[in-house]
Amino acid sequence: MSAAQTSAPTQSGTRELTGEGVVGRRIGAGLIDGLVLFAVWFVVGLVSGGGHSAHGHASVHTGTAVTLAAAGISLLYFFVAEALTGQTIGKKMTGLRVMRRDGSRAGAGPVFVRTILRVIDGLPFLYLVGLISIGASGSGRRQRLGDLAAETVVVEDAGHRS
Repeated sequence: MSAAQTSAPTQSGTRELTGEGVVGRRIGAGLIDGLVLFAVWFVVGLVSGGGHSAHGHASVHTGTAVTLAAAGISLLYFFVAEALTGQTIGKKMTGLRVMRRDGSRAGAGPVFVRTILRVIDGLPFLYLVGLISIGASGSGRRQRLGDLAAETVVVEDAGHRS
């Protein structure tokens, strides 16, 4: 078990995974996923007819429907990637994985909970609530609200080589 994938004893004597030591990599993974989703949003905007170019400049203008579609696609991206593999593109690139605190695979149910709570964790912008939660949950936890509710933790992927 790596230093970033530590475990803590519970009251029953079993050990649980912690998210200690991976906060910086979580932020990096979030930035990578943000770039992936920005590209998706850009394509959705172009396909919907919101793309314009003139005088050497290009822009994409979206309305409410396109913005809501992009938000839905974003949530679907996180749910499908993490439910199937425990990793988004960003988590894969930074060597992280979502798991249950007991060390088992997260699965669709917990991933659904953490995905839905991204809406709150993302408030008011740039995952500020999530970052506050990660700090406030303290040493040995480092979980955003979605992780706390789903009983999941983001840990170093055992198969990843830095």
